[in-house]
Amino acid sequence: MQNFATANTRSAIIGMSLLATFATQASLIIDDFSFHPYDLINQPMMPILTANHTDPNKYASSSTGTIVGGERDISVNMTQLLGQYAQTTVKNGWFGGYNMPMLSIGLDWTGEFSYLLQYDGVDGSANRNGGLGLDLNAALAGDVFQIGYFRQLIHNNNLDGDSDPSSGNTTWDVSLIDNNGQVSTVSQTIVGNSLGGLNLLNFNFSQFEANNSLFDISKVSVIEVGTTIMAMGPGTSWIELTGLSIGGNVYTQTNTPGNNPPQTPSSSVPEPKALALLGFALALMGMRRKTSKTL
Repeated sequence: MQNFATANTRSAIIGMSLLATFATQASLIIDDFSFHPYDLINQPMMPILTANHTDPNKYASSSTGTIVGGERDISVNMTQLLGQYAQTTVKNGWFGGYNMPMLSIGLDWTGEFSYLLQYDGVDGSANRNGGLGLDLNAALAGDVFQIGYFRQLIHNNNLDGDSDPSSGNTTWDVSLIDNNGQVSTVSQTIVGNSLGGLNLLNFNFSQFEANNSLFDISKVSVIEVGTTIMAMGPGTSWIELTGLSIGGNVYTQTNTPGNNPPQTPSSSVPEPKALALLGFALALMGMRRKTSKTL
């Protein structure tokens, strides 16, 4: 196996840990949504999904970017038509100021759509595969699941009671399914406008264990990240995600599924961690250099 712990790699990782934007260091990249607009042959964009009132349900699988399990399954479904027209588009985005790829969700006019990102290995399906899937000991990678986001602007006539009447919230549900089919879901909300900056939405592993005493954080088969967004217009509503990851410290499991004693982490996270951490660190170093040039 190639040794990635070169001097440049160590410098990149050190640089990443010094960036105060991230409260915890990412230990395992779930999905970085990466592509490169100037090298789409070697680093292509993911398929563009467009759903609307005449074609309300869309699905695609993609292996573009650093993805745990090797495949990202995306499904989009229109749940309500609130006027004469509604459309949403899910695609790769690129914020040039930071040389940063992202997942961009846009909504036009009056409708409600649900979105689901699923990671369960390479199966080409948005259905839970019912097998071992990822077979991931998430506790070894950290103690918190993180959704990175850059900007959000949701027009929905204050239907969610936001303090800013011109904008809305988005609530994100992270579901972890273990090898025995036990499901635990934790929800967090991005409130109102967020018009820039590298932000994190945190889902603590202790919450997943508290929500289902039979759930085994050391044997995660499927990861699902979902939200339902209502947009009323005028204009386009949008949100940009910068990545999904597990960060923080090694987590000590408290649940005892099957009456087995809690597992004490003692081995390393699977091989993709090294590649993912390297890529994430180098990207952050690039952002840091870009910022320093503009100051």
